[in-house]
Amino acid sequence: MKIFNIDWREFLDTLPIWGKLPLEARRVFVEEVKTGQAITSARHGQSLDPLINAGFLRPLKTRPGVTLPKPYRPFARVMRAMHRYPVFDNPGSDVLTQYIWDHFNRNERQDFLWNVHSRYVDDRRVALRAMSAEWLERFLGLEDAEIEEWESCGSVFGTSRHGFISPRAAKTAKATKTVLRRLMELPGPVEFRDLGKEFSGIDSALWAAVIPAGLRHLLFYVALRQEDLEPMLGIWPGITHWLHRPPAQAPKTVRPKESFCSAFLMDDMTTILSECVSEPLRVRANDYKLFVKTEKALAERLISLPEWADEQLGYSAVGRVAWAVYFLKATEYVTFNHPDRKRVCLEATPKGREWLALNGKQRLKKLLGFLKRKDPEHKGFRFATSNRMEFVPFNASYGGILSPAALRSAVEKAFADIREGKFYDAAQFFEYQARQDNPFLQQEEKGKQPSFGFYSPWDAPPAHESEQIWSGTLNEFLLLRLVPLGGAQIGLLKQDRVCFALTDVGLTFLGRADDFAYEDTTEGEVVIQPNFDVVFLSPSPVKEAEIGRLAKRQGKRVGTLFKITKQSILAAAAAGLTADDALRTLQDASSRDIPKNVAREIRGWFAQCRQVAMGASILIYCPDPETASRVKSCGGKHVAAITDTILELKTPKEKASLLRKLRKLGVFCRSE
Repeated sequence: MKIFNIDWREFLDTLPIWGKLPLEARRVFVEEVKTGQAITSARHGQSLDPLINAGFLRPLKTRPGVTLPKPYRPFARVMRAMHRYPVFDNPGSDVLTQYIWDHFNRNERQDFLWNVHSRYVDDRRVALRAMSAEWLERFLGLEDAEIEEWESCGSVFGTSRHGFISPRAAKTAKATKTVLRRLMELPGPVEFRDLGKEFSGIDSALWAAVIPAGLRHLLFYVALRQEDLEPMLGIWPGITHWLHRPPAQAPKTVRPKESFCSAFLMDDMTTILSECVSEPLRVRANDYKLFVKTEKALAERLISLPEWADEQLGYSAVGRVAWAVYFLKATEYVTFNHPDRKRVCLEATPKGREWLALNGKQRLKKLLGFLKRKDPEHKGFRFATSNRMEFVPFNASYGGILSPAALRSAVEKAFADIREGKFYDAAQFFEYQARQDNPFLQQEEKGKQPSFGFYSPWDAPPAHESEQIWSGTLNEFLLLRLVPLGGAQIGLLKQDRVCFALTDVGLTFLGRADDFAYEDTTEGEVVIQPNFDVVFLSPSPVKEAEIGRLAKRQGKRVGTLFKITKQSILAAAAAGLTADDALRTLQDASSRDIPKNVAREIRGWFAQCRQVAMGASILIYCPDPETASRVKSCGGKHVAAITDTILELKTPKEKASLLRKLRKLGVFCRSE
């Protein structure tokens, strides 16, 4: 250790003096006092007087000011470190990672990874190990002769690389285990001034060896409590929470104050695919992503979600555009095309045009069927690809012994007891499943060693990490699969907690139903006015999505959301819709009859549409009609006459064969 390598007996003897200091003097000492630097009394006023009277500061002889006496420099260094890393007030993995880097040299940090052979020391991996109860239990299970594995450098317990442990070192190890067991029984850290009460039989001399031993092995920590800067000793707070948490409670039904349900991912895909059909979308040639201006324009056309849903679930409009494009590429509904060397465009495929021509329920069925297709049976770490979309959203933590099929079965089992239409607290559901029916913990109980992310089969994750991984997996499945596809209805509780309820779409997706009813779950009233405005008197996401295929968006949520224009109707016709399809969609959404002038104009705009075919051909220019006749006789059905001297080769791939035949007749071709 670098900072905590001091005489802890002197530190403990100095603490009673620290206990008499007022809070402001303590704060000046840990935040302002630096070794070898003078402090002026004008800056801190009377706050320095208690420190001077206690002996922590000494007046300078040559100039005004005070400085830190040499005997108290180790004490000050440790107190600053305890204040710099308030692990009991801020127990985050990032804090512990930085703590490890600051307090241990490279060789010491490498010692923590005893079974990982790598030149690179991963401090985060060390932190995640030390944050687990298994880390402490492993130490408690070691025999005295095995302590050397934990202390290979031989600096704390008096061990050597030959395995010899002195009687003094064995006594320290035994006392360290005693202290550790007691700290694991307590609900929180202990103040240094109460160590004698909590741990009888350990004198200051033994404490001077136990404290650095526990710090050296990341068994317990010392830090200043932020509210009063009182020195504390305890184990990692997350382990304390883990050891003393109450039993998991089965999720109970709740009643949300607000809720919504919409297959907005399918609707977003429909909106973007309609744009691709109307006109290919240009993308950046370096990374094949949409331009920012295009992304923002598309984001404005997407159906709106409740504001609380955007905040609680993190669905941003621009993010939804990128997400929808990702799904369109994975389903092969769009493809990249290169009209020329400088441009790259996102174009709709014939498969995408067919999907776009279906009604809402059929499109959703196709999408669910794509995600429910059989996953490949493979194990180990998997990399995400641009054209691979699995039933369970991809996550780097899915590696290990669970195949995609086993992972899918585990997810279906987790949601098996959720009743349709009943709301459950999402966080409570995830915690219960992670603790009671965690497939990763079950594999460990069978003696198997799963691996997650950077963990290897020889470095299994701790139990709390396995719980977080499974809880995160279920959370991603809810937010990235069920909710965007209308499989779950999301609600907001009074405490701003999220709850959910499965719909018939979700039951179908999870294999618990054969079919579902696709309809608008909100009673939004829509009026189509004679001036071609589409007015929403109340929100209705499903109706927004359907009308968005036929009209240009003007607003969001309520009010005049769309305007039917000639260009929007022509775009709908390009997507494969007919006049009857458009009028049926508008009539189903509207609470009143469609104005006659609107229906007449829509039919007229559709009647103007025509389908033409374009293809490549080669023109052959002949000097006279006789030569043209000879060329046409050689080409047969592949050559057609346009004029007496201009011919068309309708099949370009026959060019080589035609040139060979003409060459034998003495007719030679030159390119123009």
